[in-house]
Amino acid sequence: MPQTQFKELPQVQINEVAKDPLNEVIKNASIQERPCEETMDYYKNWASDYDKDTSDAQYKGPQITAEALEKLRLPKTARILDVAAGTGLVGEELRKKGFTNVDGLDGSQALLEIAQKKNVYRRYITALIGDDRKAPLDDNEYDAVVLSGAFSPGHLYTDCLPELIRIVKPGGYICWSMRDFSCYSERFREDKFNEGVEELCRVGLWKKVHEPYTFQNFLVGKEGKVYSMLVTK
Repeated sequence: MPQTQFKELPQVQINEVAKDPLNEVIKNASIQERPCEETMDYYKNWASDYDKDTSDAQYKGPQITAEALEKLRLPKTARILDVAAGTGLVGEELRKKGFTNVDGLDGSQALLEIAQKKNVYRRYITALIGDDRKAPLDDNEYDAVVLSGAFSPGHLYTDCLPELIRIVKPGGYICWSMRDFSCYSERFREDKFNEGVEELCRVGLWKKVHEPYTFQNFLVGKEGKVYSMLVTK
């Protein structure tokens, strides 16, 4: 498969985030379109400071994602996969809500090792998905998949959604929260991103539990959006 060529961001866009509490992290990990492997290299160096930096930036995505899943009234023993699990922030929020059967998948072994030290997940799965990669998981293995902050430049895009649907049982759920990255990436404009979500509705693989809704302070001063989808394949 040919290598995708990504355009370099205009310098003015980098300067626009100069006052962001996570400015260096955003510049190096979250706003540039590039292969996931390069992003994973950055996380290897950032891993030891990840929890502190995201706490300083008042990162609410994991909390909001766990709340969205809880509203779906799944049994506390439901099999859940946290995709782009990182250091286990979503897993910790799910544990607070009584969920006991949660696995974590991430492309960064360094981040997952921190989650493992905290004993967040039942299984720790190091794998990348998207760009036609398949997760090392069976069809219909989970009752739900959750993601927080995974959909962003250099990370995941809507091309991974069929793979997430594959590993969720019919009648299960996929929930995620994400930031607005439209100013950094054309394909993350809301209309373009939602095209990928809607196409899978049209072909009958899932349907919306609710319309996506916006919340304040995904990171301090940055809006976020929540999606909840029912798998119907």
